[in-house]
Amino acid sequence: MSVTPISMLPTCLEDLPFSEKLMVWAMRTWVCACHEGQNPVSQLHAGFRLAHARPVMTDVARVMGLMSAEGAERLHIRAVLHSQVSLGEQRVLAALAAYQHGARHTAADLYLSWWLALPTIRTLRDPLWRLAEALGQAGLFLRPRRGIRIDDKALAHAQQLRETGAVHPPAEVHTLYPRNNVQDEDTYRQPA
Repeated sequence: MSVTPISMLPTCLEDLPFSEKLMVWAMRTWVCACHEGQNPVSQLHAGFRLAHARPVMTDVARVMGLMSAEGAERLHIRAVLHSQVSLGEQRVLAALAAYQHGARHTAADLYLSWWLALPTIRTLRDPLWRLAEALGQAGLFLRPRRGIRIDDKALAHAQQLRETGAVHPPAEVHTLYPRNNVQDEDTYRQPA
């Protein structure tokens, strides 16, 4: 399934506003801790507390857990200190932003449908909405991302998922780590 980004928001982490950096950090911290067999809850809770966001850990854990266990495709989440934002990270930000900007769930569903089956998307709607709402109440707004286009094959696949409600075998959340601490090289391989 190929994806063509057009007029995307900046992909350099440094260029993102604080609210988006916080969410990218949360996704990356959660994935990296899980790969290392650690529990990320206390670190993430402290980060959200410092950002004055009400407790959102249940929703963050539910969203990340479902996305990692139920994906039909890999979701690329990069290493915590990586300088670039992946397309997968942009899609999660896009889904949250859609809820924050008053869009119906169908707008968020579109960003998620390329790698998640409809039953999983339905399960994610409430925790995504609560997370988006909590961030908004703390003044942490995400910018809408309207520049992500999916090709015809991907749209047909998403439509098939919607019609059948098919559940695909789990796919890994795939973290890309830089080789030798060079932040431009993605070399991490998912352990077997």
